[in-house]
Amino acid sequence: MGINPWPIHQSRSDRRRFRASHPPAGFQDHKRRFSMNYYNLLAFLILLLISLGLTVGIWAAIARNLRGLLDQAMKLPDGTTFYLRTFLIGLLLAAAAGALGTEFSFKPTDPFMEYVWRIGSGLQNVCQYLFIFVLVYILLITVLVAVLRKKHEQ
Repeated sequence: MGINPWPIHQSRSDRRRFRASHPPAGFQDHKRRFSMNYYNLLAFLILLLISLGLTVGIWAAIARNLRGLLDQAMKLPDGTTFYLRTFLIGLLLAAAAGALGTEFSFKPTDPFMEYVWRIGSGLQNVCQYLFIFVLVYILLITVLVAVLRKKHEQ
C-alpha cells in the first residue's frame, strides 16, 4: 500500500493546495506535447504554401493538354469539365494530405536548420502523394480514352 497523500487530519483547503501544486502524472507532458510555438506554425504555413505552389505548377503544366485530350476523346464538354475539376481537387487534396502529415513539434530553442529539414521532409511527403495521384489519374484517363476511342470508331 502506498502513502496516502491526504491524511485524515488535513483540511480541505490543504488538500486543494496539494492538488494544485502536484498535477497528475503525465499532465505536464501533455501540455508540452501540444504546445505549439510561433515558429512551428510559421514552418507549417511555409510548407503548405510551397505545396500549393507545386500543385499550381503541375496544374498549369498539364491542364491545357489534358483538356485537349479529353475534348477529343469524350466529345462532351461537361465530361471534360468534370474530369478537369476532379484532377484539380485531387491535386489539392494530395498536397494538403502530404503537408498535414508532417508534424512540427520543435522547441523555440531548436536551431533554424531543424525547421528547414522538417519542411524538406514534408515536401518529400507532398511529392509522394502528388506522384501517386498523378500516376493513378493518368492510368484512369488512359483507360477512359482507350475505351471511348474504340466506342467512337464503331
